[in-house]
Amino acid sequence: MNTAAELRRFTENQALEKAIKAVTNALVDAPFGLEISQIMNNCRLSNKTTKTVLTIIRAENNDGVWSLGGKLKPEIQTVSHQPNFINKVETMPVRVTKEESPTVTYLNRLIELFKNNPQGISLDKALSILGGARGRFDSELMRVRRYQFPVRLETVGDERLYIPDLDKEPEVKPPAPTKKQNAAPVQKVTVPKLNIPDSEVQPNVPVNKGIQDKVIEFRSMVQKRTVITEEVLLDADQLDSVLKDIFGLDTVTWKYVDGKAQVHLTKTEVA
Repeated sequence: MNTAAELRRFTENQALEKAIKAVTNALVDAPFGLEISQIMNNCRLSNKTTKTVLTIIRAENNDGVWSLGGKLKPEIQTVSHQPNFINKVETMPVRVTKEESPTVTYLNRLIELFKNNPQGISLDKALSILGGARGRFDSELMRVRRYQFPVRLETVGDERLYIPDLDKEPEVKPPAPTKKQNAAPVQKVTVPKLNIPDSEVQPNVPVNKGIQDKVIEFRSMVQKRTVITEEVLLDADQLDSVLKDIFGLDTVTWKYVDGKAQVHLTKTEVA
C-alpha cells in the first residue's frame, strides 16, 4: 500500500541506515575509540540519534570512549510495504575486518601523544586528537607530571606548547632500596671504677604519686589533629569547560547583574 505512513517509515529507515554507516566508519577509522561528542561532530548527528546508533551496533563504552571491538554491523530491515515508485534497497551485513585492540585509557593515550611529539604540542591539537574536555586533559596532565615525566608549558613563536622532558624524573618517584651496611664492631670500653665514699652517694628521690597522676591526666588531655587542605585554581576557560561538562550545554555567557556574576548556559541542537 502506498501510504504516507509507509513512506515516512521508509525515509526514517534510510536515514537511520546512513547514520549507522557513518558512525561505524568513524569508529573503524579511530583505533583508540571516540567520545560521543566527537562522534556527533564527525557524523553531524544529534545526541539522541548517536546514542540510538551506538546501542544498535553494540559499541563498547570504556570510560566514555566508544569503540566497535571487531563487532558485526547490524542489518537494518527495510519497510516490507514500500511505495511502488521507490526502489527497494537491500541491506547486507558488513563485517568489520579489524583486530580487537586492547583497552587504552586516556592517560596512556596522553603519554603516547607526548612521546610522539617530543618537540611539544598545542592544547587545541592535543584535544582534537584525544577528545574530551579541557578539565580532563588538565587532570591527566597532572598525573603525567607527577608519576611519569615533567611537562613544561612554553611559548614558541605564536603558540603555547606543552613540551615533555622525557629524560627527566617525575615529581614523585618510588624510593630507592636501601643497602644494608656492615655495622662496625662495637668496642668494649672498660670504665675504671671510682672510689667514692658511701656518704657521698645520694639515693634516688621518689616522685610524689599525686604529681605522677596529674602528669598522666594532663598528658591524656593532649589532642592531636590532622588537617588536610585540598584546593584548585581555575581560570575562566577552565570554568567554562567544567560548566559545559556538568550541564551538557555548549555555550557559556557570563553576565553581571546588580554587581553579581551570573552564568547563562545554552545549547542549540538540530535533530
